[in-house]
Amino acid sequence: MPCGFRGFGRNVPVSVSDSDFAATVGTPEDLELPQTGDFLEQGSACLKLESADGRSHVLWTPVSGTVIEVNADLTYDAAKAVQDPYGEGWLLRLESGNLEDELDGLAEE
Repeated sequence: MPCGFRGFGRNVPVSVSDSDFAATVGTPEDLELPQTGDFLEQGSACLKLESADGRSHVLWTPVSGTVIEVNADLTYDAAKAVQDPYGEGWLLRLESGNLEDELDGLAEE
């Protein structure tokens, strides 16, 4: 499942969102987000959700970094992740110390 992120340079917060939720997941019912302060390795699970049809889905971390903010509003209204992924439905923000190199690695895959 592809995901989007915004941020450039080193030690810049990266916003993680996913615009393909609607097509892939449908309506999300339950969402598990990491905790602020967690370190996420590129390619590891950064989010787990259950859709209205009972299927479980995982979103993989696009870049390594420390979680500096989680969108707690999604625990009350997970549908925002589908309806407005780059606005009110953003998922989490990471601080990556190696963003440029990891983005290069994504482009090569």
